[in-house]
Amino acid sequence: MNLRIFHGYKLHDYLHILGLSGIAVGLVFGKAILSISLLFSLLHLLVESDFKSYWKAIVSSRLIQIIALYLVFHFISLLWSENLGFGLHDIKVRTSLLLILLVFILRQPDENGRRFVLNIYVASVLLATCINYLSYVGVFGMREYDDIRGMSLFGSHVRFALIVVFAIVAVYAVKWTFKFNSYLKIGIILWLAFYTYYSQVLTGYLTLMVTFCCIGLILLYKNYKRLALVLSLLIIAASILTTYLLFRPVSLNRNIDSLPYATAEGNVYYHHPETIQPETGQPAEIMVCWEELEREWNKRSSIPFIDGRDLKNQLVQTTLIRYLASKGLNKDAEGVKSLSDEDVINIENGLASQYTKGFLARWYSLRYQLLNNSNPNGHSLLERLEYWKIGSKIAKSNLFFGVGIGDIQSEFDKAYVATGTELVPDNRKRTHNMFLTTLITMGIPGLFLFLWFHMYYFVKSVNRHAFAGAIVVILLFVSYLTEDTLETQVGVSIAAFFFGIFNPENKKNESSVS
Repeated sequence: MNLRIFHGYKLHDYLHILGLSGIAVGLVFGKAILSISLLFSLLHLLVESDFKSYWKAIVSSRLIQIIALYLVFHFISLLWSENLGFGLHDIKVRTSLLLILLVFILRQPDENGRRFVLNIYVASVLLATCINYLSYVGVFGMREYDDIRGMSLFGSHVRFALIVVFAIVAVYAVKWTFKFNSYLKIGIILWLAFYTYYSQVLTGYLTLMVTFCCIGLILLYKNYKRLALVLSLLIIAASILTTYLLFRPVSLNRNIDSLPYATAEGNVYYHHPETIQPETGQPAEIMVCWEELEREWNKRSSIPFIDGRDLKNQLVQTTLIRYLASKGLNKDAEGVKSLSDEDVINIENGLASQYTKGFLARWYSLRYQLLNNSNPNGHSLLERLEYWKIGSKIAKSNLFFGVGIGDIQSEFDKAYVATGTELVPDNRKRTHNMFLTTLITMGIPGLFLFLWFHMYYFVKSVNRHAFAGAIVVILLFVSYLTEDTLETQVGVSIAAFFFGIFNPENKKNESSVS
């Protein structure tokens, strides 16, 4: 049956670009737009019905074949899964990886179409980041935020951080022809970098730094190959040093005999040198006078010192002590009097450090978790370390074929009970590492297929000098270290969209380097 109801290819070109643009907008503003646009694109291909061309595109695309094999192995793993419902749900989510790629590959957009879709994506990200930021700082709206993560109004803060950084790659890759385009590109990149810095998302920081390093090295490599190699080695060394500094332990002299006995008012100090304050490297709960803290705090704030809670629902007295410690102040009357009005507002908002914005705020937050790791609950990094520890034990017991796509959560639930984890039930989640998740789910064969289609795409991109595609793979790998990126609809769609838009198999694509 011939379903070709439109005559002339121009209309089909426009409809195809419309569908791809809708997917670009949906990545930023929500799954509803994303799903409708994907359905529209698939229906358009069906209506166009150029099946001979479609089949030729599938046969000639090694990428589609490897990903199809990867998804087929998901179905095979159902044979040794007990929870078919969970397995079918996860397969349904990951099917978008193939469907979105097919939309691109069955009808490959030319360079103009690709540029238009990328511009729509960048414009959507710019609009969303402006709305998020202006709402968070109170320029409009009446929202109350108890955490910086709430700034992301259109979905997960982690996924949105990835969306923002990919927009920087898109700006870098798109070739604009109008006047002053270089200045506009720099301005957009600086804004997106500032937003990522301000949002304090670890995945955002990591992918942003990797993006700038990759772009810088690519530009340098064109004229100064040896210098680019030396700089690469320096970046690797700096990454190792940063990791060491983050995880570096602190040794404390916990002898309280040398500490002051009383405040300036003559009241006795309380010393409990167990909790370490990362900003100073000293114990947080030393030189604490509860009587003076209560009296002076109640003069400064409407939140009562006894049993009062900040906007993050933490005991305000605990937040106050940590905040004073971060500034190197004693926890007494003089310490509270030294606080500015802005400091008081920060404490009421639940901020436990004088560093409240950007990279340093996130750095000291992570350092606090690592230095005070007795209880992982409520601490994102410590929870992930627990997930990885449990996940590694499951993987070792199921190396060859995994536990099956449907049983990963049930295996984690069993392992949490067997190991006596300190994580409360609400925090007992999956791996938060895509490599480990794949190994647990489908064993060594599944991990091989997973790595195969990524490395095929990477090598093909490098060989064609389509470096934006290579950066996409690197950024995805970075996100896989701390997130199950392909376990969510948005995460899968981000990967598929950028695999499709920068597809090195597309002969219509020009070099992705501006």
